[in-house]
Amino acid sequence: MSPSSDKEMSKNCHAWAARDDSGLLFPYEFERRAAGSDDVSVKITHCGICYADVVYTRNKIKNSVYPLVPGHEIVGIVEEVGGNVGKFKIGDHVGVGTYLDSCKACENCEDAQEIYCLRGVTMTINGTYEDGSITQGGYSSFIVVHEKALSKTLDFIVDTASGDHPFDLYLPLLKTGGVLALVGYPGEEIKVSPLSLLMGMRTVSGSSVGGTKRTQQMLEFCSQHEIYPDVEVIPIQYANEALERLQKGNVKYRFVIDIENSLE
Repeated sequence: MSPSSDKEMSKNCHAWAARDDSGLLFPYEFERRAAGSDDVSVKITHCGICYADVVYTRNKIKNSVYPLVPGHEIVGIVEEVGGNVGKFKIGDHVGVGTYLDSCKACENCEDAQEIYCLRGVTMTINGTYEDGSITQGGYSSFIVVHEKALSKTLDFIVDTASGDHPFDLYLPLLKTGGVLALVGYPGEEIKVSPLSLLMGMRTVSGSSVGGTKRTQQMLEFCSQHEIYPDVEVIPIQYANEALERLQKGNVKYRFVIDIENSLE
């Protein structure tokens, strides 16, 4: 939601941003707001590259506001906490996802499903506070978020693929009553043979991202069972090439930008 009166703009934030719908990124500096009483300021160490970065930098949904700093797969270290923050402390390793804030009062927020806030969330990329200021993402040196938008870092099919791809190829892999959970954006429409669902009582569901409760459970499960992602770590200077490779499908592992060691 909107920044409170004690969240005045402060500090110089270094970033890479798109200037127009060409999507090309350039070094950029802007002012982040100060951390309010319920906020946490996070020094960004790494940021994953997501297809959403392509969507926003190239204005594919026709609502991008430039200059635009992409990135909503953020990890970093807490540098500052507001006076009301009790869950995090300076030095904690944390993650920031697709949103920065929510109303915190509706039914979904109360159930730790903030991403489905009935009043709408403040998105990490190209979001808008009630005062009209625009949010900027994680291709940057630090970020300020409400503490409830943070997560501590540490049998069905999860379909993360973006772009057109077949579903009938994967649905038979599910056991009876199994679920294919769609979390990517495969295009304007999907095509599924009814038999793929009927012969096995299978289901296709969808979700944008999880709330903080589910996200925390997932991180703790991965830590407990030593499940780690395969990533390709790149410097920020390679971001334009990485985004081009992403659009061409020339990616084997998730791109992760080493913000801490390459952003100057």
